[in-house]
Amino acid sequence: MFLMIYWLVYGLLFTVFVTEVVVYPGIIKNYFLINPTWLLVFWGILSFIMMVKKKSGEEIKGDFLVKINKYGVIVFSGLMMIGLQLLESRNHPNYIFSRFGIFHYNLIFIFWLAFLTDFFSIDLDNFLSKWKSKIFSLSVGLILTSVILYFWPNDFFAKLAEEDGVLENLQFVFYLLSGITALVISRKLDKKNNLLKIGYILAGLGLIFVAGEEISWGQRLFNFSLPSIQGSNYKDEINLHNHNSITGILNSVFVIVGLYGSLAYLFLKKFGRWINNISPSTEYFLYFFTLVVAYTRVINIDKLYQDEVSEFMLALGIFLFLWRNWMWFRGNKKLWK
Repeated sequence: MFLMIYWLVYGLLFTVFVTEVVVYPGIIKNYFLINPTWLLVFWGILSFIMMVKKKSGEEIKGDFLVKINKYGVIVFSGLMMIGLQLLESRNHPNYIFSRFGIFHYNLIFIFWLAFLTDFFSIDLDNFLSKWKSKIFSLSVGLILTSVILYFWPNDFFAKLAEEDGVLENLQFVFYLLSGITALVISRKLDKKNNLLKIGYILAGLGLIFVAGEEISWGQRLFNFSLPSIQGSNYKDEINLHNHNSITGILNSVFVIVGLYGSLAYLFLKKFGRWINNISPSTEYFLYFFTLVVAYTRVINIDKLYQDEVSEFMLALGIFLFLWRNWMWFRGNKKLWK
């Protein structure tokens, strides 16, 4: 019964998102008083609960529907997003709507509805055993989404990336959770691993510090100021990373972190599985390599876009890396295979 309701809700959301494409963007917000992004958040949570509740070896059944979603909806919406955007970029803004009468940007909602359904379509044990492919596919989906958002009208991405905006707050959450996770892992390490234990403690405290930096220590939230710090900050914020004398150094640090996170494992894996404690494996490549691309400026596009996408990917990548290690210490040994 619950499974039937699940697919009925999927069908309803699919229909609602199609209206955003073929009728007009904003129809959900105007008539249902909710941002479609929150519908995706709801669907992701529901699908995650379905995954956790399933017994080992059980999929979200309705094999035909699972396959249609995976090989039909994901592939079709993804290719349509890319193809139509390439077509519009070769012509003029609003070309797709004037020619075909559709709002192709909103195909992104259909893509993520289908992606989340497939992402959580198996039980938790199988999900962990397929961790590498799942996490890598998530990074590909996020990069594809960032490309589409870059072309969205009305400076949509700029609104996401503004101070105290969606991306900044998500980075704060991921860094805070990462810091807490690192400290929890340190408690599980015995006296034989003192060096690693200290490393996780320092990493945890450092990540919590970075989380505070992301929101300027609540400057705008609590409406306070520290002129002694803000005076030398080019954004007039209470943080160190935007300090006039640190910004240039920080760019180099980002490149180093990106190179380490994306490539170090290839050289260190010969030392054994313990290296998974300190070096992200290959499924995390895109989460870190985007930093290298962004901060070496090899692509001549908007600086804000490159910085925010790469920093978001970094924050998420660190969290997923540490969450994997925490799950391993809890006994899920499949994660390091």
